[in-house]
Amino acid sequence: VDSALSENFLELSTSDEFLESTTADQLAKLLQTNSLVSPSELQVYEAVVRWLMYDQQTRMPHAADVLSHVRFALLDQNTLHGLLQTDLGLEETCRHLILEAMAYHSFSPEIKRGMDWPRSKPRSSSEKKVSLAFTSSKAWAFTAGGWEVKTFAAPPLVR
Repeated sequence: VDSALSENFLELSTSDEFLESTTADQLAKLLQTNSLVSPSELQVYEAVVRWLMYDQQTRMPHAADVLSHVRFALLDQNTLHGLLQTDLGLEETCRHLILEAMAYHSFSPEIKRGMDWPRSKPRSSSEKKVSLAFTSSKAWAFTAGGWEVKTFAAPPLVR
């Protein structure tokens, strides 16, 4: 189950069921995994923000814990600077995490290579390649579970 959640995290994170019933502990555990599939850590951050905003009154007390598992150091300096300008960037703990990532970017590549810092470690799945095969109305994606058919509407032919 954890593998399926990790592989489909972005898609699941937009579902009503995920937003309604995922607990802070469940989300934190999922964010801790190195196999979480996401094209970028910014999308992971955005998924966490969606979850927090879905029920702000109940979830904001958990923001620091959940956001501590977002790997802000994987975001570029411009993105980090932009995040400081958001409402969450004004929250002390979130601001600290963003500033910590900005400080990480100020280190030389040699120092970064010598650091063992979990929040700067790329998620292993972000380096995996996805195999796709297409026909006129279907796409197949090769996942850990094998080939899966993805159906889509073919665009109309232009004459």
